[in-house]
Amino acid sequence: QIWRYAPAGRSAGRLRLIFESPGQAVLDSPDNITVTPRGGLIVCEDDAGGRDNDTHPQAPGITDVNRLVGIASTGEAFEFAVNRLNNSEFAGACFSPSGQTMFVNIFGNGSRGSGMTVAITGPWRAGPL
Repeated sequence: QIWRYAPAGRSAGRLRLIFESPGQAVLDSPDNITVTPRGGLIVCEDDAGGRDNDTHPQAPGITDVNRLVGIASTGEAFEFAVNRLNNSEFAGACFSPSGQTMFVNIFGNGSRGSGMTVAITGPWRAGPL
């Protein structure tokens, strides 16, 4: 579940359910979230420690695949990216101050050079996020 808290005054506020995943196929072990320039969400999965051995057609030979999942302001969830390199988690997604570039990390397996930071550019203002 993803919730939004809107504070109101010093001791009040409103808590609203933004998204509830119906199961692992939609969102599996989310643990990092960021707001996009247009108010959507990018959620990083952390299924690397999973025991369900799920697979993905875009990542053959890898189990417990990790993805970036987009959630539009309408509440629609969709697969944004798949880690096809290994089963390491995505983490720390954030946007440049201009909103033109999203940066996201792939942890790696602990060996030197196995982790990385990826810069993703695109027409963010024209898309669902």
